[in-house]
Amino acid sequence: MQPVGKDIPPGRYFIPHHCVIRPERLATKLRVVFNASHKTTNGLSLNDIVDLVDIITGFRIHNIVFTCDISELYRQIVIRPEDRVWQHVLWRKSPSLPVQEFELRTVTYGVKSSPYLAIRTLHKLATDHGDQFPHAAEALRHHTYMDDIITGASSIEATSQLKEDLINRLNCAQLDLRKWSSNSPLLLQTLPMEHWECPKSFSDDGSITLKVLGVQWDPTEDYFTYSVSPVNVEFTKRSILSHVARIYDPLGWLSPFILLAKLLLQSLWRIGLSWNELIPANLRNDWVPFVSDLYNIKSIKIPRKTVILRCYTPANWVLRWINKSIRMLCLSSIKYQ
Repeated sequence: MQPVGKDIPPGRYFIPHHCVIRPERLATKLRVVFNASHKTTNGLSLNDIVDLVDIITGFRIHNIVFTCDISELYRQIVIRPEDRVWQHVLWRKSPSLPVQEFELRTVTYGVKSSPYLAIRTLHKLATDHGDQFPHAAEALRHHTYMDDIITGASSIEATSQLKEDLINRLNCAQLDLRKWSSNSPLLLQTLPMEHWECPKSFSDDGSITLKVLGVQWDPTEDYFTYSVSPVNVEFTKRSILSHVARIYDPLGWLSPFILLAKLLLQSLWRIGLSWNELIPANLRNDWVPFVSDLYNIKSIKIPRKTVILRCYTPANWVLRWINKSIRMLCLSSIKYQ
């Protein structure tokens, strides 16, 4: 960032910020967090989320996969000088110094347009050299979420070539790839160990899991799993909703299980309970078993690799099946409307 001069345009936006201190980290012990979702006096802020399902589903079709992170992607993308007036901050290097006005020169975390600008830059890189690196261009366009690349290929040879193409293409833009993980030790051995992803958590059976777009992945055994935080059994609508919302399941693998809790919440809304009011005894009997079973989802292991099955059937069979399915869904929904 750079200090702001005396000629300041009339319209600008100040981004609130705070620091997150992590003394246990080897690098980046202090991280500045910007909040461009903070609303101004007119009720508006600078700030969307991309659907993760397509990327995670694509991650499941390859035999050999890897994930990596584009290091400091936002800070490598410079924005136009005329647009920097919307990225002003008040800053001082020391409490003893006066507060000074600065403007941020690069794409900034917390600004709603930043994800688009970052992805648009990667798409531009893919377009400019798509003929030279076609598979790398495909990965940048369709297998990248923000600064995370999640992709693979059918063989170790093809995956290694894809890895090299991505490294070479992004190096042309002064972008480095870090935090590598893979289900193939051979692929990781071609990279410096300091560039490997560090384990995020250890399961009860001792296996190491990493997070892939928020989903727990064990690269050694190559399966997805779940982690569960301790649950305090409190019998209020607020507590129940809080615990249900913590279950992150973007692909819906736990939908049959989560449905039980959502039906319970529906019942709580129907009887008109306030947020902190104790729920009736008969509904407590539904919530307690759910909490007990919640810890069992840690034992669920879902293979990452899927099998693509192509089926061919007469069109009238398909239409007949769709008609029956719609009728069944309509009948079953009557109870819960």
